[in-house]
Amino acid sequence: VSESDYCILSTGEPLISNTLFCGNTPNNIEVSWIDGGGNSFEDSCGDEPCDGDLTGDGFVDVNDILEAVSGFGTDYNVNDILMVLENYGTAC
Repeated sequence: VSESDYCILSTGEPLISNTLFCGNTPNNIEVSWIDGGGNSFEDSCGDEPCDGDLTGDGFVDVNDILEAVSGFGTDYNVNDILMVLENYGTAC
């Protein structure tokens, strides 16, 4: 999962698939591109992921605990682990 405020494509004919475009239309893509399917153009991106969903998969589960442990000390700290445990079992 990738999130960006913008993306600059200046050459080639990129294959774009499984992408959520927020506040854009297909006409906002200024280069020739190949629609690989699964793209969605929405007016807004909606809500941020729920607390504890570190993997962004829509669930707070063992994968989020493993993510917090693997990145402990660099990307995550004890507060992140506590947040996962507090929200464990939540579907976002």
